[in-house]
Amino acid sequence: MSNTECERVLLERAYAANAADHALTWWQAMSKYRKAVFWACVFSFTLTMQSSDATSTTTFYGQTPIKEQFGSVDKGVLEVSAKWQTGIQQGLACGELIGMMVMLTGCLFIFAFAQNLGMMVAAMVLCGIPWGAFQTGCIASSEMVPTCLRPLVTAWIGICWGLGFFIGAPVNRACLHLAGQWAWRLPFLIQFVWPIPLLICFILAPESPYFLVRMGRLDEARTTLRRIGNKDITDEEIEQTIALIDYTNRAEVEESSSSSYAECFRGKNLWRTEIVCIVQLAQTWGGNGINVQTVQFLEQAGLSEDGAFDLNLILNSQYLTFGLFCIWLMTKFGRATIFTIGLMISDVFLFGIGILGCVKQTTAVSNAVGPLLLVSSVVYIASVAPASYTIIGEVPSGKLRAKMISISRVAFNLGGFITNVLLPKMLTAYKENPLLVHLIQECRILEHARNELRWLHESAVAKVAKTKESSRERDSQITRRWQQELRRMCTERGRGKPLQYILGDQPFGELQIKCQKGVLIPRAETESYTFHARDVILEGHRAKHFGKSLRILDLCSGSGCISLLLHSLLASDIKDLTIVGVDVDPHAIKLSQKNKFHNIQRGHLSPRAENEVSFLQADILHSIQSDSSLFLDALQTYFHTSRDQNQNTWDVLISNPPYISPTNLMNGTTSRSVRKYEPIRALVPPIFDCSSWQDSGLEHVAREDIFYARLLSLANQLHVKVTVLECGDLEQARRVVTMSHTLFKQVGDAKQRVYIWDDGNSIDDNDGGARAVIIERFS
Repeated sequence: MSNTECERVLLERAYAANAADHALTWWQAMSKYRKAVFWACVFSFTLTMQSSDATSTTTFYGQTPIKEQFGSVDKGVLEVSAKWQTGIQQGLACGELIGMMVMLTGCLFIFAFAQNLGMMVAAMVLCGIPWGAFQTGCIASSEMVPTCLRPLVTAWIGICWGLGFFIGAPVNRACLHLAGQWAWRLPFLIQFVWPIPLLICFILAPESPYFLVRMGRLDEARTTLRRIGNKDITDEEIEQTIALIDYTNRAEVEESSSSSYAECFRGKNLWRTEIVCIVQLAQTWGGNGINVQTVQFLEQAGLSEDGAFDLNLILNSQYLTFGLFCIWLMTKFGRATIFTIGLMISDVFLFGIGILGCVKQTTAVSNAVGPLLLVSSVVYIASVAPASYTIIGEVPSGKLRAKMISISRVAFNLGGFITNVLLPKMLTAYKENPLLVHLIQECRILEHARNELRWLHESAVAKVAKTKESSRERDSQITRRWQQELRRMCTERGRGKPLQYILGDQPFGELQIKCQKGVLIPRAETESYTFHARDVILEGHRAKHFGKSLRILDLCSGSGCISLLLHSLLASDIKDLTIVGVDVDPHAIKLSQKNKFHNIQRGHLSPRAENEVSFLQADILHSIQSDSSLFLDALQTYFHTSRDQNQNTWDVLISNPPYISPTNLMNGTTSRSVRKYEPIRALVPPIFDCSSWQDSGLEHVAREDIFYARLLSLANQLHVKVTVLECGDLEQARRVVTMSHTLFKQVGDAKQRVYIWDDGNSIDDNDGGARAVIIERFS
């Protein structure tokens, strides 16, 4: 036959096979292809083994023998630490990302005879390698059966996953009260019943006919179709099925010329890849993380150890019943409809559980958590779990199915990294103190959250003790009031409000700087370079580069922290000291004055500071003209002096100006609390017309560098001997150095030294993290 006739015959057979396939009912297809259904179900039992293994790991954190052998006492609580829980859970994902029955058999020995938590982590990593391969079971299952049965066998994969939990839960419950280490070793030893029988089945199992046709092994594909069909299947039906598979494969080849991983991210395949990845992520972020760690979660909610294990057994017993119910739902509704609605309903109940965690904890509240979790899990089991495997198995094209599912599994594990880190920390934090859960959202590290809770607790107690009502109230009323205040503070902190705004102050050197919303919070790096500025100034003072009196100009002074700390550091060595802080914001000026008198009263500042430290409101960016006359006039008016009294000469200019670009403010480089709560104009320079700077060669200065050009120009006109400018990073510091060389000229016998300083060191071009540019001009 000619090529055209061959194509016509192939097309006719493909259409006939497709029509016959769609004409079959579920029961007819199961009767005709019962062997195919059997082998598809066998492939799915690998996930039953995996989940049975996994449930032994995720539930043993709640066992007393595990806590006694591997736990540690932290804040009076005996627990397996959050970092080890995270490590063990992450080990599974790491193994799957590296991505086999013989290997698993050996790995189980490590679990069963582990002597420490490090061996547990190693066992999880090694077990994750074959477990990652088992996740592709939906490929073999979907390619083994007719189209009408694919939703059934792929949904069965989700049921098999749940069956593993159902099998593992009673084993763990039965071993709960065994003496000593066998309470947790025995569940791992029982897992040896899985690998060998499944390995034998896989050796005997037929290969996927789709794979064989794609490889051009048509005779083997015909043999496979005879094996998975009934005895009465005809040669013509086999040829029609081969033709349909071949036609489907050719259509996919025309759509995409290659079958590489890169092809998964091109054209329509990109949409398919996105869908399967989102469906996988919905499983790990849709409440399944809590379902996996049910025992520990319920114990934290207030249930006893026995009660937590009993409820976990009830939850896991629902997989078979409600999984089959989901299969029935698929005959009435679409897969996406079931998945989406189920996820929404499940999340409603999870929100309910979260709300209960925010109210006063009583026995009734603890008992209410169980039913809500049960209903949420039932909805998840009856919709999301089975439907997700159906969607993942059906959406990819046949040629790229294995690769897309592998990519989606990578997405699942990457999402799992987040939940595996957060859940142990949050559960451990909640058991120690429910308020820590609010703080850990911002702190990320449990120890940092504990420190903040201690500071907030001290502040709440002190705040209530200062009120007039406290002298007339009973101890129980006072306790209730500071507890309410502490809860309010922790809630605000959890929403991103900076700790300094909540506490009202911030240590800065030996000073206590008051903080308020609308004024920039003093930073540790600002404190660090202020100490270095002190060293530079004292070195110049000892070398007699300055006169008998020292005059310091602090521009963009904010809370006044730099001015006040410099006076605290220099007052003992320099007897005649004048420091002027300048800021555009009247609230900042008012706060600076308050900080000055507050620290004088507390003894942190010398009483001399009252006369030697002043604060002036002025807009240095818009008032500084080419000759700086407006700004100097403002200084003259402020000090009631004239120009010829050396008012235009200053020894030191120091500044922490706005230096963040609008892009960096919003692209995630800057933290949420800074973006939401701190003043934007103290962070980002305003839009400014630089066209008038042509003579200086700075007409093209970037917006984030505008203040540096102004400050350098002013320092030059005021004959400043030391200039200290804080910068955001090394790249910006280099730009400031370039501007300084452009603007500063050799004057008489003055010598200029410009360097970038980072944490007390001059740094070369290969280092990063610059904090300040130092410019010294001594005669």
